[in-house]
Formats: sequence, C-alpha cells, structure tokens
Amino acid sequence: MVYGCEQALIETNPVKRLAFRWLGATHLGDRSRNHYLMRALRKISLPEDANVLNAGCANGAHSFYLSERHPGWKISGIEIESEQVTRAAAIAEKREPGISRSTSETFTRSVFPSCST
Repeated sequence: MVYGCEQALIETNPVKRLAFRWLGATHLGDRSRNHYLMRALRKISLPEDANVLNAGCANGAHSFYLSERHPGWKISGIEIESEQVTRAAAIAEKREPGISRSTSETFTRSVFPSCST
C-alpha cells in the first residue's frame, strides 16, 4: 500500500483518482511527515494489540496507512476540523462499511467544552 492511496476512494476527478492510486499522497509535506513517523515507529516496539491515538489526524492518511501495516493495532483518530472529519469518514466508510467513528462536534464538546462549533 502506498501512503495516501486511500484518497482515490473519494476523488471525483478520474485523473487525480489514478494519480492517488499510483503515487499516493503527492504533497511533499505529507510524504515527509509519513517518512519521519515510520522512522520513529521503527525505533520503538509496540505490542501487536496496541491502542494508538492519532491526534489531529486530518483526513486520516496516517491512520489508514498504519492500519494496513499493523492490522492488530486499534487506531483512533481525532480531529476538530469538520471538513477533514467528513473526508476521513467518507474514506473509512468506503474502505470498511460500518466502521465506527466520531464527529468533530463530539470531540470539541467533550474535550474543549468552552469551544462551540
């Protein structure tokens, strides 16, 4: 699996969809963050059934990539930006129908009660 290829599941432009399938994430910053994340994860050992929190998960690219590489991990992603949550939820639904997910409203209200969206 190429990092970021899950974005092809919800892309409407056929050329972009093909590019995502072949290349994955094309943004240099995204690829760089993924490189350093993978490098850091190689230096630590986590159990096969680890619980992993991806805080500020944006569109879920790291969460999806890690779930492919480590199927035993329970990965939870949280994000307060509703547009990113919607995008990640759409991808998750296409990858695994019925997958559990939270909304940005739930996260914002439970963790930051003074912030109203």
